[in-house]
Amino acid sequence: MRRPSIAGQITLAVGGAVLSVLVASIGIRAQQAPGGGGAAARPPIPMAASSVALNPDAHYGENVAMTATVEQALTKTAFSVDQDKTKSTGKEVLVIAPYLNAAVTPNAYVTVVGEVIKFDPAEIAKKAKDSTLDLPPDVTAKFTGKPAVIATSVITAELADIGKRVPPPM
Repeated sequence: MRRPSIAGQITLAVGGAVLSVLVASIGIRAQQAPGGGGAAARPPIPMAASSVALNPDAHYGENVAMTATVEQALTKTAFSVDQDKTKSTGKEVLVIAPYLNAAVTPNAYVTVVGEVIKFDPAEIAKKAKDSTLDLPPDVTAKFTGKPAVIATSVITAELADIGKRVPPPM
């Protein structure tokens, strides 16, 4: 039997290394899967804001990627979204973005990734421990008991994620 050439030996070694990395990454992902020992992030379910607004009970606790237009900027870390860009439908969904690092533009499309909850200031305090809810009392009263999303990402039409914590300067 002939021995492989030097190039063949290198190719086999690289192929083996790639295969080892692939197998290791599959093993890590299996451990992170539900029931696999580690906590895995649930993939977001693509959704329209109107779906959340019209049937919120079916979506509470879900991680969603919700596309909508910004209805109104409420505070530095909160805004409302609606499905219709041309008019207000009255079916707004509140978005709490604890790390919002730029202002949202009214009537602009955004994609919000986060968990759907029934709005309750006490629940927000539990879920977003290191942020302060800065809504005025009238807005709090308007949205109490209605659907809200605690955002982990707010992606603009320009594909900028303005909902992430900005790292400190180096």
